[in-house]
Amino acid sequence: MSLELIKQAYASRVQSEEAKKKAPSGKGSGGPLIRRIKYRIAHNQDARIIIEGEGGIGKSWFALASCELLDQRFVDDPEGAVEHQIPFSAKEYLFAVKSLPPFSCIIYDEPGQSFHHREFMSEANIILSKTMITYRFKRFVSFLNIPGLGLIDKDGKMLVMYLINVVANGKAEVFENIFQKFGGDPWWKDVVDEQHMHTPGVKL
Repeated sequence: MSLELIKQAYASRVQSEEAKKKAPSGKGSGGPLIRRIKYRIAHNQDARIIIEGEGGIGKSWFALASCELLDQRFVDDPEGAVEHQIPFSAKEYLFAVKSLPPFSCIIYDEPGQSFHHREFMSEANIILSKTMITYRFKRFVSFLNIPGLGLIDKDGKMLVMYLINVVANGKAEVFENIFQKFGGDPWWKDVVDEQHMHTPGVKL
């Protein structure tokens, strides 16, 4: 192979690697969960996801990594995405859903293990039962980070589509809510036993 061909091959490889760094897909496909959410987006549907796990285990990590694969703003303007798309109160969430364009990712995150824990969960239930449904026409991808699913009331659980149980940074189990035709408690179907997610480019 001539020196010129070697240079061309190297340049092509460098360009390919740079393109991977810039594109959300370069961080990994995100597995069945992200494929399911993208399918909903392609069919003009919203997605409502709960991420549960103990404090500091990586709920925010998982949500941010997911958003980088679903919402280009988390890649192109991560600081702007964190400022406008990660509310820490019901008031901030309401402002976000009113101002953000359709198909935006929103992460409603618990502000640490504070004494406002009960107040946060009360607001989380309100968001699930009212705000998410009221603004469903904007087809948001909504992530709700909480310590445990048991803290959400029954009506709120019925509105959730996917449950992510984080077991470590970048590692989780994924379940899908199978809606009961005649009512009753939600039934969670196992989608992924061991979902791995890349390290997000931005942190809270």
